[in-house]
Amino acid sequence: MTSSQLPQEHYLQVEEVYQSFVEQIQKDALMANIHLSDHIFASHQLNAIIQSLTQVLKELLNSPQGMEKIQTWLYRVDVSEGSIKKKLQQSNADYATTTAELIVKRSLQKIVIRYLHKNNLL
Repeated sequence: MTSSQLPQEHYLQVEEVYQSFVEQIQKDALMANIHLSDHIFASHQLNAIIQSLTQVLKELLNSPQGMEKIQTWLYRVDVSEGSIKKKLQQSNADYATTTAELIVKRSLQKIVIRYLHKNNLL
């Protein structure tokens, strides 16, 4: 997935949306006992964020209880294993990259919907 495939990406130019997006990802990760450093979000570029989260996921996959933490994170974000499997079948990406993309996509969807609703734009 490239960032151009996310119709919500342009909302990241709105500082309120970007800050909410970062806070949501960090909060959901923390609830899964995954600590994300702030440097992951230094760029407003989705591709850079996805690459950084991919690295975090790869490290988790190689650690004890890492898969359990990932599954908890996916549950918090509302990304199903079925959607990961489907996306893996459709692309050449690995598990960590696919999972990072879906976490970012779902988190951004939630934030954009909240923003639109809050500002009576729906």
